[in-house]
Amino acid sequence: MEIISKCEKCGKCCVGKEIRITPDEYVKIRRYLKEKGKYFKFYVLKYDNGIPVLVIKNKENGECVFLENGKCMIHEVKPFQCKSYPAIFNCFAIQYMKKQGLLKRDGQGNMIFVCESGKCKIKMSEKEYLYWESVRAKMLMEAYLKLIEIFEGGEPAEEIIKNIHFGNLEKEDKGEFEFN
Repeated sequence: MEIISKCEKCGKCCVGKEIRITPDEYVKIRRYLKEKGKYFKFYVLKYDNGIPVLVIKNKENGECVFLENGKCMIHEVKPFQCKSYPAIFNCFAIQYMKKQGLLKRDGQGNMIFVCESGKCKIKMSEKEYLYWESVRAKMLMEAYLKLIEIFEGGEPAEEIIKNIHFGNLEKEDKGEFEFN
């Protein structure tokens, strides 16, 4: 992967996105917020074709709940989906990106991912893309499979999420979960 032009931190990528996180990413973010003396519900549980997924909340204006004064308040522990942007490792998003002009080809088999501002650009080969897509898919699939396995046991969704990969978090750190 090659960075053609660096992110200028304009914040456009932090608006109108659905950022899915794994339970492990939830724990990292939660611990980070606790260290900073902050706590608020930054996630919702959604269902995608019957599969439960954790999603970072957006404010009413569409901004990520972590976007504060144009900067990411969890930059040090931001999830994979944010770290890899503008490369999006989702086959459905690829079609959207092509239509929007955010994904181009360089004629040598490389993919050029461009952010909404047009300033941040990343180049990678299809082979690299497929590798990172499989890494992300595996992360999410492991989380989904664990959720499904527990769902089949008949536990309520709130208890399922609280008990997955949260390790040694204190009970009060697990918070109350919101469902959409």
